[in-house]
Amino acid sequence: VVVEYADNPRMADPRRSAAVATSAASDFVAVVELAGLAPSSRVHYRVLVDGGVDRYLDAKGPFSFRTAPM
Repeated sequence: VVVEYADNPRMADPRRSAAVATSAASDFVAVVELAGLAPSSRVHYRVLVDGGVDRYLDAKGPFSFRTAPM
C-alpha cells in the first residue's frame, strides 16, 4: 500500500509515502506516514494498491483532510 498525496485535488505533482505491506495477520490494516505536511493545510490523497489506484476507491477519490494548526 502506498498513499499518494498533494496540495491540490487534481493530484498534480504528488508525493508518495513509503510502501507498507499488509497481511492477514495484521487484518490487512496499514499505517502510513506522510512526511512534510504544512500546518493548517488541506491535503488530498489516494490509496495505491499493487501500484494502481484501489479499485474500490477509484470513483470516490481523491480524499482530503486538513492538518492540525501549529
